[in-house]
Amino acid sequence: MAVQKGVVSGVYQSYLIYASANGEDWSLVVDYGTKKTDTPHDYIEFEEPFKALYIKLQNKEYTVSENFSVRDLRIFGKGQGSTPRAVNDFTVERDEADPCKARLCWEAVPDAQGYIVRYGIAGDKLYNNFQVMGENTLEIGSLNREVAYYFTIDTYNENGITRTSQIMSVQKNAEQNLNRL
Repeated sequence: MAVQKGVVSGVYQSYLIYASANGEDWSLVVDYGTKKTDTPHDYIEFEEPFKALYIKLQNKEYTVSENFSVRDLRIFGKGQGSTPRAVNDFTVERDEADPCKARLCWEAVPDAQGYIVRYGIAGDKLYNNFQVMGENTLEIGSLNREVAYYFTIDTYNENGITRTSQIMSVQKNAEQNLNRL
């Protein structure tokens, strides 16, 4: 049997998770109220889908401290509406004084909860990204000086992601050669 590193015997957290569609009527969806194992990063995949707008986490027992804390609680699901439209057009400007910086601007998309700005060193290698919420601009200050970069902006909301087909490149020189792919 393999031994998991970092596990401290006797440490555990027991909890319950409730879901509600209206914030008044709650249903128990996870009952770990008697759980006695150390699983600080639980992943729960539900076999049957359920509708919820609100999630409530109730601590039952935490052996480390009297204080209960949650570092991260992520809920995944699908909405019942439409995904937002794609970003129609955007600009990318590389800073002439500091080519390690680039500024992206785009028109806000109605019904988008946020944007995913993806970028990389080739149009098919957009491995880096930033999540942007509440803004329609982004300044990136971590580019390499002598490298051309490619950018695209996707939109998302509770119903899914809309990929933008437009990819723009910014060349490595200060002349700001922008190319649409």
